Amino acid sequence: MFSMIDLTSVLQWWGVFLVIGIAFAPLTSMIFSNFFDRGYIFAKILGIATVSYIVSVVGILHIVPFSAISSWLILIIASLATLLFKPVRTSFLGIRKAWGFALFEELLFFTVLLGWSLIRAHQPDIHGLEKYMDTG
Repeated sequence: MFSMIDLTSVLQWWGVFLVIGIAFAPLTSMIFSNFFDRGYIFAKILGIATVSYIVSVVGILHIVPFSAISSWLILIIASLATLLFKPVRTSFLGIRKAWGFALFEELLFFTVLLGWSLIRAHQPDIHGLEKYMDTG
């Protein structure tokens, strides 16, 4: 199974994804206002895409160095920017009605993350991604 260090790493990643999802939930609740859960499941995707794009652009342009601190700072700035829009604040209230469904989505995400981490921990084969370059 997992060692305690591996489980801690998975929990840290899940915590980061949870923070990103909560930070971008107001924006997705405005974009996906017709959805039952107000698009909570898409908050992680939108947040990861937005933050990683901004971090890569400002890193390439040498505006800020690429580091964990700059990534967290950009996440905080982006999440504060989503709260500036008035429709976002009013549409975020709809998530409170569907909190059970959002909790189910979060548990489903955690289960899949834990399962995939378990699969990758027990399959150290060299195939996929950049592992071909590791053998070179």
